[in-house]
Amino acid sequence: MPGSSDPNIMICDQYGGPRLEPVHLPLARALILLDVEMLRRVQKFYQKRTLPADDARKAKAGPLLKDCNDAMRQWKEINSGKRQFSHSYLKNGHFDRIWAEGLRIITEALRRNQPSNNQSQKQSFERILHKCDTLASELMSQMVDVAHQGLLDATVFWSIQARWLRLDEVLNWYYDLCNLDADESEQRVSRVSPTWLVDN
Repeated sequence: MPGSSDPNIMICDQYGGPRLEPVHLPLARALILLDVEMLRRVQKFYQKRTLPADDARKAKAGPLLKDCNDAMRQWKEINSGKRQFSHSYLKNGHFDRIWAEGLRIITEALRRNQPSNNQSQKQSFERILHKCDTLASELMSQMVDVAHQGLLDATVFWSIQARWLRLDEVLNWYYDLCNLDADESEQRVSRVSPTWLVDN
């Protein structure tokens, strides 16, 4: 059972519990690359700012940044071979707050930085979103592979779906916006990753 000093986001096997089965490692590595993109967005957003003056925003920024730093430290230990993925990583919903905040930061940056403003910053966030799109496509390939083996746990499925639906909303908004002002002679842009279909 997690101790009182354990981080809120637990990725590696340092904090007890079984290690992730080898058959699920490619899926975990595909997912963590997307998680890391969200972690970096939140880290950079808050690290380059002094904490807001009002208590409500301070209360939000401090814990978010701590969670990001804890998660990034664990990923570096896994990536270096010092630790392994925890069995619970693929199943828990601990990244929900990080994803919500990371995608909010990306969306607001793209809305704020229209062509008449800071074009270089806008292009930077566009590259980040394109990267997330590509990583999501690779993640889907790993999910399909695991599912074909009959090894895609329902809890894992729901955990990934929660992230994917958030990304869907931003990707669909972004590509619709890109194509809105496109001339007939211009090639329409489309996403790389599939849209997650949810049965009604």
